[in-house]
Amino acid sequence: CEATLTPITLAGFGNLNAASLRTEAATACRPFDESRDGFVMGEGAAFVVLERAADVRARGARAHGLVVGYAATSDAHHLSAPHPDGAYAAEAMTGALADAGLAPSDIAHVNAHGTATVHNDRAEATALAKVFGPDGPPVTASKGVLGHLIGAAGAVELVVAVLSMNA
Repeated sequence: CEATLTPITLAGFGNLNAASLRTEAATACRPFDESRDGFVMGEGAAFVVLERAADVRARGARAHGLVVGYAATSDAHHLSAPHPDGAYAAEAMTGALADAGLAPSDIAHVNAHGTATVHNDRAEATALAKVFGPDGPPVTASKGVLGHLIGAAGAVELVVAVLSMNA
């Protein structure tokens, strides 16, 4: 269990200049906005069941999504900031596309990490532009609504992305 809304966690992200200083919820966390100043902490949870397609069919169930490609990189540029040129994120996206046998033009939507921090959003936008070019797919960032769920962010945002594609 991870409960991040604690005084020490809030102070830590404040000291990293990662937390928004705005007090109005509607304007506090704005990923990719020109005047962004950081994220708002949130808490949540989700889980995802990964199952072979054959097993889903055998149960007569419907898969909500499929993992068709995967890649991973590690950005050791800085403890709390990605490399400014977005190279590692671009490499991960390019690798996942190659593993799936897809072209960037096959992608209809990207759910970005979108922390609303100056360094992350700049690097992520650069990476997205490297991979998808100027006419890439729509990009959403659910932290603007949910806050940054830290350890739960990946699972929750995967569920949001998959359900939005099935809406």
